[in-house]
Amino acid sequence: MKKTKGKIILVGCVATKQEIPCAAKDMYISPLFKKRRAYAEQEVKNGNAASWFIVSSLHTIIDPETVIEPYDKTMKHWGQDSLYWARCALTSLGNLCCKVWGTRISNKSSIIDHTEIAMDNITVEIHAGEDYVKPILAVAERDKERFVFEWPVKGLQIGQSLKYYDDLINRRKSKRGKSGG
Repeated sequence: MKKTKGKIILVGCVATKQEIPCAAKDMYISPLFKKRRAYAEQEVKNGNAASWFIVSSLHTIIDPETVIEPYDKTMKHWGQDSLYWARCALTSLGNLCCKVWGTRISNKSSIIDHTEIAMDNITVEIHAGEDYVKPILAVAERDKERFVFEWPVKGLQIGQSLKYYDDLINRRKSKRGKSGG
């Protein structure tokens, strides 16, 4: 297994949204999104991930603090253009990773600032449905050195996913309680 630089968590958007403009993290209001978000925030807080972002059919990948308008677009709208969407999503992901680690990328992974840390081997844990994940993985196949993708909820139905997040969050809380943190 490759040694990774750090972990980013991607949380898939959902159809149930607020009716007013707000931060992306507050736009999606389904129980599934709330649990995904809670897991991602807990992982960042506990130092297990560097940051988390939202995968959106309209905005590709966005910072949770970005204010967005309500919208009604799903990956089904992209149809055969889903690979184009995925290329845009990976570009957005690369740019957001640069913000996280305070670096800038030129071309594929050469750094132009003083950190001299290569922006490669970043673990990206995706918590989204296959309409989002499959195009990203298809495009990312060509960029294996930069991102290492994990899809822990692959094949899970919504009810199974809700239980998965409950179990993860509760397990981490109980570990933290036992260690005094």
